[in-house]
Amino acid sequence: MLHPNIRDDGPVSFPELMALEKITETTFRSRTAAFAPGGALVAVAAAGNERKRTYGGHVFAQAVWAAAQTLSPGVRMVCHSVTGFFTLLGDPDLPFVYKVHEVRTGSSYAVRNVTVTQEDSRGTCFTCTASFKKPTHNPPNRTYQQDVDIESKYAEAIQGRKPWEHADYLNTEHPSFLQLPDDWKHHPSLSFPGLTTKKVNMTPYNARRPIEARRSLAYYTPLYSTMPSYAESPNLHICAHLYASDRNSLFRSADMVGVADWKAMASLSHTVLIHETDERASVLGDEGEGRWMCQEAWTDRLTDGRVTHLSRIWKGGVHLASTVQDGMLRVQEAGSGSGSGSRL
Repeated sequence: MLHPNIRDDGPVSFPELMALEKITETTFRSRTAAFAPGGALVAVAAAGNERKRTYGGHVFAQAVWAAAQTLSPGVRMVCHSVTGFFTLLGDPDLPFVYKVHEVRTGSSYAVRNVTVTQEDSRGTCFTCTASFKKPTHNPPNRTYQQDVDIESKYAEAIQGRKPWEHADYLNTEHPSFLQLPDDWKHHPSLSFPGLTTKKVNMTPYNARRPIEARRSLAYYTPLYSTMPSYAESPNLHICAHLYASDRNSLFRSADMVGVADWKAMASLSHTVLIHETDERASVLGDEGEGRWMCQEAWTDRLTDGRVTHLSRIWKGGVHLASTVQDGMLRVQEAGSGSGSGSRL
């Protein structure tokens, strides 16, 4: 039986959310229910046209966590790249079953394929390929990243606020959910488990800029001080980044291209490259406290019933990760009001 992701004392921690039951050496089952954006409320507000679905970031991160369980315990390998494909909606009332296939285990790199099901009769709901590597240190004069100061670049929107001073992300930004009464939208039972997530109000910044220059900024940190250290469990820290990377991503892209009355939306594929696999990838500070990460996102294409979501994840001045997401976004026919009322 699945454990709930919200208890009487609040949402569960990230380690609890990722917990797995080992069935065989290469097969694992989720122990805690995945987050369901909007829960049953979206279905109610949409007059039955929507049904409960799981948050894609859960299966994306937990598949990598399952793959990490098949690595040799005496060799430290950290996930640096994962590409996943979402093939069926997840059911929040059912556990995920992860079947890991060893593609190769070398001295420096290891690759795993993961196939995920819920009920055998429904088939595969998600599949991914994850690559792990031994951390490698380049000499200081043999590294490069763009020199970006997020606080300065977006000072107009951030307005000197600390990450925790920005607004909480709502459970979901589904249009039906946003029409609900405020006491429903902020009900404790709809809290996001695992991480605390904040969003910067980018409306003033984006309103005066063309689509290609519009941005979305989100902050995240572990919900509680229950994460093991990076030295103890590096891949759990990586999975926290993977889990956060999908948070309201396609809603943000739809907003940035000015499409508010879309007909259907779903993640198709998602890729994350982790550029730093040493201690810099930790979601904790030096004293074990949660560190705030910033996801800077944008879109560069809307066509063919799909939209992109691109982002960089920053830890202070370190460009920690890059993401590329391909999402289904079916828009209304021209002249039906597409783009009106968008929330930039």
